[in-house]
Amino acid sequence: MRRAARVITMALVVLAARTVAAQSPVQATTLDRLVGEWRGTLVLDNSSPEVAFRFERADSAAFAGAVFMDGGKVGPMEACTLHGDTATFNVGRLKMTGIVGATEMATSTVVYNGSIRRYTMRKVSVQR
Repeated sequence: MRRAARVITMALVVLAARTVAAQSPVQATTLDRLVGEWRGTLVLDNSSPEVAFRFERADSAAFAGAVFMDGGKVGPMEACTLHGDTATFNVGRLKMTGIVGATEMATSTVVYNGSIRRYTMRKVSVQR
């Protein structure tokens, strides 16, 4: 009976380790796709600035970066999180969320008046 319990325990440990290992590459792959420069147009009430996100790897599972509008730096990314294929971060009072694809990112930004603007960013360069 003890041997059977040990075999079952070992099988569960191996299964759990495989499950964790299978989940880790998804996170790394999303981070790998995220790193680089993305550009798009944010349509506002009175203007349509070109927006650029420059993402860099902060460590093995995190990112950092900065946001630019019409070529000028808006600020650094803060409170950066990556869950599955969704990246979220703040720049000042702006809250930004992006669903990361291979070459496009479906992005939403909560602007100063509280409204949500949705737009598409396209990857233009890869940083290593």
